[in-house]
Amino acid sequence: MAQKPELTCHICENTNGNECITLEHNGHVFQGIKDIADIARKTVSEAICKLKTKQQSSTRAKEVISSSKMVKIQNDTTKFISDVHCLSHSIKEIIEEVVKNEATYADDFLELEKNKMECFLETLDKSVDARDSIINKLENTLLETHDVTFYFNQEKILREFYGSESDDIPILEDIKDLQQFESEDFIDKVVEKIQIKHDIR
Repeated sequence: MAQKPELTCHICENTNGNECITLEHNGHVFQGIKDIADIARKTVSEAICKLKTKQQSSTRAKEVISSSKMVKIQNDTTKFISDVHCLSHSIKEIIEEVVKNEATYADDFLELEKNKMECFLETLDKSVDARDSIINKLENTLLETHDVTFYFNQEKILREFYGSESDDIPILEDIKDLQQFESEDFIDKVVEKIQIKHDIR
């Protein structure tokens, strides 16, 4: 006995045709279940096709990110850090140069002023020694008991004394104070050299 083909309600897709007719679907259009299944298979195949296309796009995007984008950001990061270190090294060299110049200026100042003071002290020492010599001679002359000898000796020494008396006591002149270190001046010099070296004026 041949199997009676199942019917499906075209509107609600109910496969129990008899129940549909008797209970609630009078007047609905009915199709065979095979036709409906074929349509459904086609719909599923199309869905699979769309999903595979999206999967392929996702796979390509993943490959692009992994192979080029990731490499690019890694390379960009490496270059960025390298540039930072390079600039930092350059700035350190400039600071060291300014430090060296400032220290050289201070050392030169010290050497010059020390020489001035040493020369002055040497002159002062000679002046003191000359006076000490005359004082000793005069004091020794006073010890002379023989009047004639005393008279001639003191006359000679006093001439020496009067000759040296016109020499003024040396005065220390033109000694300068080292300028106070100004952090703003130092920074200005560093910034100016950075701007010149890196052409960022």
